[in-house]
Amino acid sequence: MAPYLWRRLPGDDVNAVSDAETQHLERNVKPSYWYRLAIWKQEVEKIRNLEKLKQIELRKLEKLKQQRKYEEELLRIKDETEAEAKEKERIALEIEAKEKSEAEEKARAKEIEARKLKLKQIEVEKQKAREEKIRSEMEYEREKELERKKEKERLLEVEKQLQREEEIKLRGDDEERERKQRETKLLAEIEEQQRVEELKQREREESKQRELEEERERKRREDLERLKDLEQELRRKHELQIKRESEERERIENERLQKEVEAKLERERREKEFEEQLIQEEIRRRKEIEAREKLLEQQRALDKALEEERTRKMKEMEEKLEEERKRKQREAEEQMEIERKLKEKEIQDRIEQERLRKEREAEEKIEQEKLRKQKEMQEKLEEERRQKEK
Repeated sequence: MAPYLWRRLPGDDVNAVSDAETQHLERNVKPSYWYRLAIWKQEVEKIRNLEKLKQIELRKLEKLKQQRKYEEELLRIKDETEAEAKEKERIALEIEAKEKSEAEEKARAKEIEARKLKLKQIEVEKQKAREEKIRSEMEYEREKELERKKEKERLLEVEKQLQREEEIKLRGDDEERERKQRETKLLAEIEEQQRVEELKQREREESKQRELEEERERKRREDLERLKDLEQELRRKHELQIKRESEERERIENERLQKEVEAKLERERREKEFEEQLIQEEIRRRKEIEAREKLLEQQRALDKALEEERTRKMKEMEEKLEEERKRKQREAEEQMEIERKLKEKEIQDRIEQERLRKEREAEEKIEQEKLRKQKEMQEKLEEERRQKEK
């Protein structure tokens, strides 16, 4: 029996012909039967493997379909979650913007109130300053008036003292009496003038007091008018804010409804695309199965032809391999001979190099000995020269 009949080929089952080999070795049976039996077993195994591959492919397609459905569901859930998150974020931003606007409005109201209080304080301070100024002026006028009165009283006392002295000295003089009468009349006129001045001063003070009261009343009316204007402005802003908030809520609701409709249409579109994709995938899979079956049929026919061709070529290859083995053996022997000669030559070269090295070392030793003797001779001559000099 030729050994190439039982050689394993790439892709063959290692146990396909083991029983046949054993039986053939035990009994002298014609190899053609066992060879055909092994080929038949290989074909059966190939068919089984193809069926298994087909089942594996079907399971893979089913898993792929389930995986795509699962991925589609995950994408849908992810889209819905993202939409909800965006909606929540938008609502949170709107609430934050609303709170911010309310805070700004409150801050503006507080600022207006602070400005109002500041204006009131400024007006009160101005009023106090005016009143203090008027009070100081009045106090100054009163002090001046008191000083004038004191001066007049002092003058009157002086005049009276002079008058008494003159009366004592000139009691019987008529001219003196007339002078006294004139002085008395003059004093009466001065007193009358002082009373008139006091009345005028009192009228001026009363007029200033009335002006202060009128100024206070006017400021109070102006403050009330400003407060009314501020209240109207705040009320108008509050109404505008309420109107804007209602419009914003309506806009948000419309946007939410529009987004829900768009999301629903998008989901329906994706579902239709997925169904069409599944249909196309099923059509493609069926075409692939049919094409694979055709290829299997062609492969079987081709395998059969290839098996015959391979059997023929294997015999030729055995012969070529035997020739190649012999040729390589000859080349190996020649190579070994060449290597042996090279090693012998290398050994000879090493021996020659060792001999030359020893010769060089001997020459170096001789040269060193000569140099040493020359040095000793020079030292000896130098010693003799020194002895002679001594």
